[in-house]
Amino acid sequence: MQERAQKILERENLLEEMWRRHWMITTERDGSSMEHAIVVGRVSDEYQYIAQICGDYARRGQALLCPDERAYDKVEVETKDGEVRTFWFDITSFMGESALREQRRVYDLAMARARAPRPATSG
Repeated sequence: MQERAQKILERENLLEEMWRRHWMITTERDGSSMEHAIVVGRVSDEYQYIAQICGDYARRGQALLCPDERAYDKVEVETKDGEVRTFWFDITSFMGESALREQRRVYDLAMARARAPRPATSG
């Protein structure tokens, strides 16, 4: 009975993985912007997607952004042909609520500092 349950669980996990990969490639979410960010379930999905699109690549930069109630990874890569591309991923599902709140707090603080009036300089 336990072996049967294990096989069913493995099959369900495989089907879920297949569906997720199919969805990543076939939706309008192409990763070209925050609005079209690809929803992923783990960081390794980001790199798998980029490899499917770009083949060999070098990562140039990565940034975590939380401008709303969602969390995004912005990944910049350079292909072996020298083309620089940026991909956006929605990582809210595994970011964690407390980490998302903290990133939102840091983002809001940075935006408040950017908007604050600058002191006049004497000259």
